[in-house]
Amino acid sequence: MTLEPLAFMAPGKIGRLVLKNRLVRAATSETMATDDGDATEELVRLYSDLARGGAGLIITGHIYVEPRGQYEPRQLELDKDSRIAPLARITEAVHRHGGVIFAELSHAGSQSLIPEIVPLAPSIVPNAIFARPPFEMTDGDVENVIADFGAAAARAQRAGFDGIHLHSGNGYLLSQFNSPFSNRREDRWGGDAQKRERFILEVFRAVRHATGPDFPISARLGVVEYMKDGPEGATVLSALEQVEVGVDEDGDAITSCIVVPIEGQPAPAVKTKRRLSPAQQLALAALPEAILEHGEPAPSGLQLPASITKVVTLEHWRDRLRDRGIIADDDTNPRQTFKRMREALQCKGLIGCTDKLVWPAA
Repeated sequence: MTLEPLAFMAPGKIGRLVLKNRLVRAATSETMATDDGDATEELVRLYSDLARGGAGLIITGHIYVEPRGQYEPRQLELDKDSRIAPLARITEAVHRHGGVIFAELSHAGSQSLIPEIVPLAPSIVPNAIFARPPFEMTDGDVENVIADFGAAAARAQRAGFDGIHLHSGNGYLLSQFNSPFSNRREDRWGGDAQKRERFILEVFRAVRHATGPDFPISARLGVVEYMKDGPEGATVLSALEQVEVGVDEDGDAITSCIVVPIEGQPAPAVKTKRRLSPAQQLALAALPEAILEHGEPAPSGLQLPASITKVVTLEHWRDRLRDRGIIADDDTNPRQTFKRMREALQCKGLIGCTDKLVWPAA
């Protein structure tokens, strides 16, 4: 019996960058830098080992772009040129083993754990996790941090990184500007969704200007918030749409807390104003997995978007939901399961179906 090659081991592309496979080592904080933020031999060994593991793309832990943006001790920093040479040892080690590596750039904002830092934030709203009262950024502060992201990106490029990953999730500064909970401003950086989004788009433009037209830029986006005492419907309603008009227009990958689409990989288009629970997000995330593993050629006669070439049976999606513990092991009715999951996901407009097939909506 000949086994079909695994779809995620096929080459993928981010912009013009070709990846040997679609396995991505997600950004994970290391806390292995020196006390003042330089790369160490410990980090060189870590990323050398990760590159030998064979992932198509490695993303570093978050690297802060200016001193007030530090989240935790022993975190990497890219605030000055002297950081470049130590970081170059990491990229050289990764490239030596045939790897590709992006630098994740971040700013902690109000979520800093460093006692000596007075945290910066869009508004004077105590941090939702650590309750530290921040300093409200002036217009000049905002412009300076945007410039800091651009300068850090240029240094990362000089250090040999293959791309930039912007961290706009997990409650850090980029996501704080997007959030109606933490951004209460009434100037050009806040007040409505479009103005709240201005900050991340300006950061992207600064990074693009600093690195050139073809350098890959990806982003982690916090899409849905769950704030007990936050504004009603505190959801980043257009987080993905803003990337489509900003980052994606230059051919860059989009990553989010729900799906990680790379060119050639089917994935649901997540565009909804409805809030999804963690369980619902897991259920939605199971769909592209099922398509990648069990996808079938789209049958003729179905009115599908041109971009959709694979579909998957309800049985295979059900199996994925069972594997994730979202439905019970003894659930044997795939049509009823799909009906319940469709209702639970509130996903009209996200997923199309016939009696036996589902596919990502355009």
